[in-house]
Amino acid sequence: MRRVERHTTRFDRLQRTDDGDTRLRARLDFEVEMALQSRSHLEMAWREARRQYEAVPRQPFRTKPIPNSPNIEIPLGALACDKIYANAIDALFTASPLLIVRANDADWTDHAKAMQRWVNWIAENEVDLRRAVENSFLDVVQLGTGCYYIPFVEEISKTDTHRIVNRGPRIISMPPENLLLPGTARDSVHDTTWAGLRFFYTPVEVRDRARRIASWNISKAMPVATVDMTRRQREEFAKTRSSALINELFEFIDIYIRFDYDGDGVDEDLSVVWDRSSKSIIAVGYQPTDRRPIEKMVYQVRAHMPYGLGVMEMMRPLQEEATELHNFKILNAYLANVLFFFSEIGNGVSESLEIWPGKAVQVNDINKIREVRLGQAFPGMALFEEATMRLAEQRVGLQGELSMLARGGARTPATTALSLLQQVNRRFTPAFDQMRLGTAAALRQAVLRYSEHAKSGDQQVHKEITSVLGDSDGELVWALLRQPDFSEAVQIEFTAASATVSRETDRQNAILLTQTMDAVHQRILELVMVAANPQTPEPLRRAVTKMIDAKNEMFDRLLRTFDLVRDPRAFIADVGPDLEQASAEAEAAAQQQQLMSALLGGLLPTPEAVPGIAAPPPGGPPGI
Repeated sequence: MRRVERHTTRFDRLQRTDDGDTRLRARLDFEVEMALQSRSHLEMAWREARRQYEAVPRQPFRTKPIPNSPNIEIPLGALACDKIYANAIDALFTASPLLIVRANDADWTDHAKAMQRWVNWIAENEVDLRRAVENSFLDVVQLGTGCYYIPFVEEISKTDTHRIVNRGPRIISMPPENLLLPGTARDSVHDTTWAGLRFFYTPVEVRDRARRIASWNISKAMPVATVDMTRRQREEFAKTRSSALINELFEFIDIYIRFDYDGDGVDEDLSVVWDRSSKSIIAVGYQPTDRRPIEKMVYQVRAHMPYGLGVMEMMRPLQEEATELHNFKILNAYLANVLFFFSEIGNGVSESLEIWPGKAVQVNDINKIREVRLGQAFPGMALFEEATMRLAEQRVGLQGELSMLARGGARTPATTALSLLQQVNRRFTPAFDQMRLGTAAALRQAVLRYSEHAKSGDQQVHKEITSVLGDSDGELVWALLRQPDFSEAVQIEFTAASATVSRETDRQNAILLTQTMDAVHQRILELVMVAANPQTPEPLRRAVTKMIDAKNEMFDRLLRTFDLVRDPRAFIADVGPDLEQASAEAEAAAQQQQLMSALLGGLLPTPEAVPGIAAPPPGGPPGI
């Protein structure tokens, strides 16, 4: 099965010119090479971090202080990475749902509910979210930076027939070394002058894309001389490297750039496919998506810089220290159990004599041979190693697992464990929020890919939505996706679920809110009955009306503190107009009753003198 990106028709609307291509080619050649050169030291740090994570010694053999010294890399950073990575995955997928859809207006409430169903379905079945999260989160924790690519694709299968198996947006995890940003970039990929994603295609993939994307011109494309070192290192550690394919790969970079192509003084938002080997433009057109289809996450923010700081880089000096201490501890234990022998010249013992248990050696004088122990066991080495691990825990915010390994385990009091847990939760909040918000943004972009195709009139998308949601909800979602300002969150908005929200928490909050709402509505109902009573004096009725307004306002503010409520007015009993009408009717009825009593009592000369009161029928009022 092959996967090919499918863009909307905006990609082919640019009028190509030789002058525009020449200027764009010069700009891209300079920008791409400078971006790669400016982060060369960062890529070295990534390779060193990955080496330490894999626990591969820096040198194959140690020759100091003695030949063949112990050479074990202590995976201190890997222990921390694996725990943080597992916690991040658990925290993300415990949230229910990952992306919350809320209506900004009561007229769009039904649309928002239908859209929530659609978002939940594509997150579980359509966009391949789990695989992308597992790969990108590991990059974020290890290296400090992770990246998602969110294209609209067609999955094509060719057996006895050529057919499209599936089509729609996908969330694809991209290695951070394949995310290219200018050296002057800041933290957002959407605000920089350009951002690029690097792909290595086989010849078959290049020809297939050129056949399906009419604007691709591969006549000048050249294979790469070599794949970058960071990618090669990944393959070496995974033990899957194949050097036979290196000279057959093509290095293409999808670049989203703001560039004045037509020379009118205004930058256009362009999408360019750049072949780095031949320094040629494979394709160029207007950006086919409303937003650049890239979302980035970092672990520890480097202020005003695009790439983040990972756990491995944080712990690198401490892992190096722990590695040295551990190897010296092993060497010390080894030397403490090794004997060195002195013998007098001519006593019959050869210098190359090897000794093992049970071997008999004949000598002239046993008193002329004496043993010397090479070293003594140093018990303080384990304490030094434990102290290093405690520093490493404090650096990344763990609870004590690493130092517990060093000292063989210990019981932690419950109160101390609870305090440590609260501190750890606060320590990981920025990092976990980065991963949670980045993943929610990627899922939001998947919805935008559907919106872009809906606006272009793609009836296959319409058919897929209605087949999943049914005709009623499907039409609501389709109408919402086709709104011109859908990407601006005018009708509805998408919000990442809080890290503390789970299915159980949602359920408990809903129960609490229902109980609170019942109590508030019961009290308001009692006040309405008082206000609607014709016997209630007017000053008291005005006071009761103010009390009802105050309770509704307080209830509105309470509802806004719940994550699951975005339209609090839908839960508030707005009895103001009805109460005014009831009060007016009660007052009119009271006046009519007073006037009727006065009429019947003979206090008024004629019925016509009473405004709004009909004259009694002949023979007097009924019942007289």
